[in-house]
Amino acid sequence: MMRKPWTYFASTSGPEFKKVLVAASLLATIPVLIMGLIAYIVASDKIVDEISVANRQTILQIQQRIDEKLVTLEKVTLQNALNPTLSRFLSMPEPQKDIENFGLTLSLLNSMQVLIEDVDSVNLSLNRDITPIEMH
Repeated sequence: MMRKPWTYFASTSGPEFKKVLVAASLLATIPVLIMGLIAYIVASDKIVDEISVANRQTILQIQQRIDEKLVTLEKVTLQNALNPTLSRFLSMPEPQKDIENFGLTLSLLNSMQVLIEDVDSVNLSLNRDITPIEMH
């Protein structure tokens, strides 16, 4: 004999109630788990994309700063190479005897040394696709 549908719920200890309870639990939890997994995948992909964009922007900023430093170094080096004080100092047979010229030349060389140390603090690779950057 067939029982009426509400009689399955009348007894909470019967095997039919346990089957219905397991089926209802599965129907409730499986969609939630699937939606949670999809949300996790979408969010993690979005975060990875945003981090990649931020890293690219940082690398571009570092590259621009390095290029600016190198241009400055090139300008200062050319100015000092064409400096008449340095040329005069190098053309003298005994440059250490002219104290004034020696002092000016020494200050020029010190300023060049500071700039060179500043640029040397960045290690550049010739490969433009992969640019390792190390700070000393």
